Amino acid sequence: MSKHIFIILVTLALSGCAVVSWKHPTKGSGKISTMRDAKGSVEFVHDYHDCEKIADQPANSLNKSNDPCLAARNHTKCMKEKYGWEIIDKNATQ
Repeated sequence: MSKHIFIILVTLALSGCAVVSWKHPTKGSGKISTMRDAKGSVEFVHDYHDCEKIADQPANSLNKSNDPCLAARNHTKCMKEKYGWEIIDKNATQ
């Protein structure tokens, strides 16, 4: 039974290693992994970190600072609406 639990935990841990690729018509491209920092053009890294700060504000004001889903939705919305980035690929592996 403990082997099954171990396999489930390893599977859950590895499923969090998704890589998301972004592109912008004039600013280049970038990639982000849940396990690593943003990589790509200087503009991508700047916009990504700026959106991180913006995404945390509503979660903190609602006392939901520990809600990663709310912050992730706000972050993606910021990247798309404020800066014009598009997600071009979501991979489950690095």
